[in-house]
Amino acid sequence: MGIISPPLSVAIVDDERSVRTSLSRLLRSSGIQAEAFSSGAEFSERLQTGNWQVVLLDIHLPGLTGFELLKLIREQRSELCVIMITGYEGPDVKRRAFEAGAKGFLLKPFTFSELYDALQTLCSKRTQMPA
Repeated sequence: MGIISPPLSVAIVDDERSVRTSLSRLLRSSGIQAEAFSSGAEFSERLQTGNWQVVLLDIHLPGLTGFELLKLIREQRSELCVIMITGYEGPDVKRRAFEAGAKGFLLKPFTFSELYDALQTLCSKRTQMPA
């Protein structure tokens, strides 16, 4: 795997501690900054001040759902790239995620290679955008 450039900072929003921990460790071991949040409410408190480029956002969160949080991100920080993640592939979930503004979608359990490829794609699109 190549190095993701420019340096990347990722927010992980997932209510499962094991998912947050493993994703944080994997990303950090690859030189990617990672900050984890256990709920949509916790993340929304930092939404305006966080210095991330990408958000890994679980769809099924207690309280503020992933789709509600995605709407908030689009309203307040439209420059953030959101990859929706879920362990439940119901009808039209992926389509709904993209229609709501997600830039990527991963079905749990996903491999680190799949995550890395999704991040690489987002980074290459970011660097190709005109300033």
